Amino acid sequence: MMRSKKLITFLLLTIAGGLVLAGCQKAAKPPTSTTNPVSQVNPVSENPIKNMSTKPGLVVSDIMVEGNIDPATGKNLNDHLQMTIYDGTIETMTGFEVFYTMTDKKTGRSESYYQKLTDVELAPGKAITLHFDGGKGPEHYPENSKSIYRKSRNAVDFVVEVSCAGFQPAPGKATKTASSTEGL
Repeated sequence: MMRSKKLITFLLLTIAGGLVLAGCQKAAKPPTSTTNPVSQVNPVSENPIKNMSTKPGLVVSDIMVEGNIDPATGKNLNDHLQMTIYDGTIETMTGFEVFYTMTDKKTGRSESYYQKLTDVELAPGKAITLHFDGGKGPEHYPENSKSIYRKSRNAVDFVVEVSCAGFQPAPGKATKTASSTEGL
C-alpha cells in the first residue's frame, strides 16, 4: 500500500512538473506598433467599410493626386494620393478607414485599395493631411508602386471614401491627367 501511494505521488509530481515546464515556454515577442508596418498595399476586391452612421462632421476638405503641395511648408511634393480630412465636430475622431478606387479613363480598368489608419486621432475643429506615398513617419501610408496610378499614361479617376467610427463616411474625388511620361 505504501509503495502504491509513493508511485501515485511520484506520477502526480511528474505530471505537475511537466505542466509547469510547458507553461514556462519562452513568451512570444509582442507585436510592435509602427506608423508604417508595410511599404506597399495590395488591391482588394470589395469595400470592407461597413460604417452606416449618418452623424455628420467628417469632411474630406482637399484631395489631390498630382501637383501635390505640402500644406505645412507650401513646398512641392512628388505626385501621390494626398487628402486633408477635417473634424467638424466637438468630439475627437478615431478609428479611421480609407477605401479608394482608381479607374483608367481610357481602358476602364480599375483597382481598389483599403487601409485601416489605426494611428490617426483627429481633434475637434482640426485637420490632418494624409499621404498615400509609401513614405515614413506620421500621416504617411503605403501605396502600390505597380498600381494603375503609377503605371498608366492615361487619365486616372480616383473615388475615395474616408470612414471614422461613429460618423458618416466622407467622399472625395480627384483625377490624374494623361501624361506621356507616366507609366514607364
